[in-house]
Parts: sequence; C-alpha cells; structure tokens
Amino acid sequence: MTRLGHVKLVLIVSMLVVILAQPVIAKQFEPHEPRQIVLTWQSDPMTTMTVTWRTDIEAPSKVYFSTNKDVGIQEYRQQEAETFTFEGTTAWIHSAELTALTPGETYWVVVETGNQKSEKFCFQTAPAESRDLVFVIGADAQHLRTQMTVIREVLGRAAQENPDAFIYSGDFVNAELSDYEWDLFFDLWHELMITDEGRRIPIIPAVGNHEVIAGFGGSKEKAPFYYNRFRLPQHEAYHVIQYGPDFTIISLDSNHTSSVEGEQLVWLENTLKEHQDSEWLLAHSHVGSWWGTDSVDTKIRFYWVPLFEKYQVDLVHSGHSHSYMRTPSIYGLGDIIEEIDNMIETGLARAKADFDSSKNYAPPLQKNLVQLSRGNWQDKGFDTITDALQEVAYMLSLFVLQTGEGTPQRVFDQVSSTRLYEEFWNSVLLAEEYDDLVDEEKGVVYLVGGGLGAELSPVSSRRPWWKAEARSEYHYRRLTLDSSRNELRVEPFFYYPDEERWEVRDAITISK
Repeated sequence: MTRLGHVKLVLIVSMLVVILAQPVIAKQFEPHEPRQIVLTWQSDPMTTMTVTWRTDIEAPSKVYFSTNKDVGIQEYRQQEAETFTFEGTTAWIHSAELTALTPGETYWVVVETGNQKSEKFCFQTAPAESRDLVFVIGADAQHLRTQMTVIREVLGRAAQENPDAFIYSGDFVNAELSDYEWDLFFDLWHELMITDEGRRIPIIPAVGNHEVIAGFGGSKEKAPFYYNRFRLPQHEAYHVIQYGPDFTIISLDSNHTSSVEGEQLVWLENTLKEHQDSEWLLAHSHVGSWWGTDSVDTKIRFYWVPLFEKYQVDLVHSGHSHSYMRTPSIYGLGDIIEEIDNMIETGLARAKADFDSSKNYAPPLQKNLVQLSRGNWQDKGFDTITDALQEVAYMLSLFVLQTGEGTPQRVFDQVSSTRLYEEFWNSVLLAEEYDDLVDEEKGVVYLVGGGLGAELSPVSSRRPWWKAEARSEYHYRRLTLDSSRNELRVEPFFYYPDEERWEVRDAITISK
C-alpha cells in the first residue's frame, strides 16, 4: 500500500469510528442548565413526589409546582432543593421532596438552579381510590456504549405506554463508577421518559450488580452513583411503594449491598404481613430464584420464595439474565424448604447429642463427608439424595459446633455450599415435569427479563417444568390492572433491531 493509500485508509477508519460513536456522544449543556430530571418516591405516592436533577455547577436550587399549568410561575408553590456532590462525579445533584400533595392530581413543575429554569413538565400523584393502572417493567439497559440504538428504541417505546411508573430491576450501566456512563443513562432517561402531554414517568428501581463495586456482597458506600442519584424510601436498598389502594411494589436487594437473609429477610416478612390486604403484590430484584443455581439464586429460593407463597405475592420480576423467561404459577416450594429446614434441625440436634470436644470434626477428617459433599451419594450406598443430604447436615453440624455457635443458619451456610445441595435442587429444577409445584390458583408467577438493551445471552433449548417461556430477545413488559374486573394483565413487547419492528406476544392474565 502506498503512503497516500495508507493515509486514506486511516482517514476512512477514523471517520467510521466517529460515526459509530455518535449515539453515545453526550450533548453539551450550559453549566447551570437543569438536566437529567428523575422522579422517585421516598414516601407515600399519593401525597409526595421527589424531583432530582443535575447541573455542572453548584448553585441554589428550587422546585416550582402547581396544579394550574397556566398561572405565572410566581404563583407556583416553591420548595428549596438539597444540593450536593460526591466523589467520582463532576455533577452537582439537586433534590427536593414535594409533600402535602393531593392524591390523583396533576402537578406542573419547573426546576431552577441559579437563575436557569427547566422546561415545564408535569407528574401525577397516585390515586386514593381504585382505578385502572399501567406499569412497565424491565431490567438491564447496561451496555450504553455499544447498545445505545437498541436501548433508545426500547425505552422510548416503553414510555409510549404512558405508564404510571417504570419498575426497573437493576443494571443501569456497565461500569459502576463511570461518570460518563451514568450521564448517558440519565440524559437518555430525561429525554425519553416523558409523555406527549409532558408528564414525566417516575421510576421504582432495584439495585443490580453493575451498580456496585465487585457486584455482590458490597455496601451502599460501594454503590455511590446509585444511592446518590436515586432518592429512595427508608432502607434505600430495599423498600416498598404502595401505589394507590390496590398495588404494592416491593423492591429488594439481591445481595448487592444487603444480604438476602438477616435484616432484609425480617423486613420482607414484616412488609408482606403489613400489606397482605393489598389487592395486588409485586416483588422485584435484580437476581431471581429461577434463573440459575449460583449461591444468590439458591438463597433467594430458600429464604424469599416461601414468603412469596405464604403471603400470596402475585408477580415476582428479576433481571440479570439478558433474556426473556416466564414460569407457570408456582406453589409448594415452601414445603421443600421446610423439608431442608427439618434436615438441618435434625442434623444439628443429633450433632449436639454426639459432639465430643476432644475430637476434630474438620470436613477432610470426617469419613465420607468430602465424597458426599461432592455429590457422590450413590457410590456411598445412600438410597436417595435426601438421605445423603440429611447425613451431610449432621456431619457439618459437628464441624459448626467445633468452630463456634451451633445455629441452623451456620449449618445451612455450610450445607448450601456443597455440590450435593446443588444436585438436590437440580433434581427439582431440571425435571421435565413437576406437577406438584404448579398451582394456577395459589401460585406465584416469576418473570425473568433483562432485555432493555444489554447484549443478549443465549437461552438453553432445554425446557424444564418451570420454564413456561424462554427466548433471547429484547423486550419490556406492560402490566395493566383492570380495577373493574380485578384482573392483572401482563403483556410482553419484543423488539427486533435487524428488522426494526416490534411484536406483541400472548399476554397472561391473573384474576382475583
């Protein structure tokens, strides 16, 4: 290649890079210009709304709001905003919780930083009386740098549903500490999450692994952008929104900044008890119970699912899997959990009776424990995997007693880390049929969907009993509550970027 030819090639490649990068080049803003307006709730959606936005420079900020769109802004009510920044961002964040609002009312809003005002928009408070409701739900936009075109299309179409709120189950960005990626997300949200009438759509988020340094087992301090940019109800990591009299939305933290068990588990049961008279219960988290056999999935299945069944939760949504899945109505998993609980309690009681403080119960020193833990129960002469798991619970209880307090929780942590425990669950999860756990009347429907735009993951062609549907496609779901019929309708909307077309698939309807 000649030198001139080489120069031309470099220029062409450079131009292609620029063209391909266009979707993710951030728009230029004035330093005081309010941008990235996000609506969340910290308190009752009937009487409050929290408005949060960013600018590039610190300055006094306020929110003007009124139920009358046409009066001058000087006649609007005013609320001073909190202004702050945090390490790792160039943004100044401004946030105000508007209180003492009227249920079921439309409020017109202008936000101001310095002397620069936003365009006027509106929001609606939740109704005090039963009425039809619409929500959209999804997860995993995430790959903003490479998938912006798809993400823009999917989020834009979801906003056209004119939903009361967007229930978002985690993974907003790919790099948790990237100020640039968070700007991309919030600029896009500001642009798209507004209806033709100027109503901004609130978000009800759950934290995902891509919001947190290292993904799992972290703390709020390890997820600075998520917890500083979203103003959330008490506990923040897990919270409940009662939207009107009929619809309860519980957002959970699947071991990203709060443990699945412990304080969150106590809170979850108390919250389900408190809202058990609500007509419709929906729970969502980033990682769910039916996607895999990793430790988080296993713990959610063990701790949360029995509560979902006990308190008759209607829908459970999760993301994390960049695909689309749905289960039938599942009920009875609590019986299996109870069986495991009994194994642990029995094994621990037996171990306490047999414990000899002069002996060493380290797993490698206990005959057969290593092989059983690895799942070789048939080679060791056990008739069933349940019998083998019972013996493992006993032997690991001896080790737990040797190393500290003998509690069922500590024994479970040991048992659940074994290959045998995983195989026990595989015998349930991978069965072609498991009719005892399908109950159309009492069951819980689990929705898996990380299809808002992240690069898709393949879906196994195998169809165990709990996969009513499974496909690798971009999508969101629309939830429609028909209050007159007391029905909840769930409709999936799929996007095919190669063909630039949308398709609506069969809905499921839950009736009361």
